[in-house]
Amino acid sequence: MQNDIDMLNNIRKTTEMGQYGINSVINYASDTELYRALKQQQTEYDKICDAADRMLKARGISGSHVGAMAKMSTDMSAAMNMMISPTASKIAEMMIKGSTIGITKNIKNIHKSGELSDDIKYLADKLVATEQDNIEQMKKFL
Repeated sequence: MQNDIDMLNNIRKTTEMGQYGINSVINYASDTELYRALKQQQTEYDKICDAADRMLKARGISGSHVGAMAKMSTDMSAAMNMMISPTASKIAEMMIKGSTIGITKNIKNIHKSGELSDDIKYLADKLVATEQDNIEQMKKFL
């Protein structure tokens, strides 16, 4: 049971960080197609985060949130990168890096967790697949 809760909290934090990262750069996306892709990715993160929240709530747990320092670091990094090069390519690069971190953390957490409930394993795998899709979407903007 604790493995399930830990994994759900990790999924929740990863998707929240993805949402936050998108929010940090989306207003710089002057390319309509890039803007749409970011909005679509944000919707996917919302769905996965909501699913994790529902599963946590069903277990009587409220989800963990990303810390203020991580959010502040994301904001500062986005602001600096956008001051230097506010291009679609730079935004895509930043999103690819973020999704790569998300994949790495999620796979490590899956391996570390050991036995997971089927629905939680499915959600964790869905997050990895979503991050991989996000990377593929961003490649055309590099």
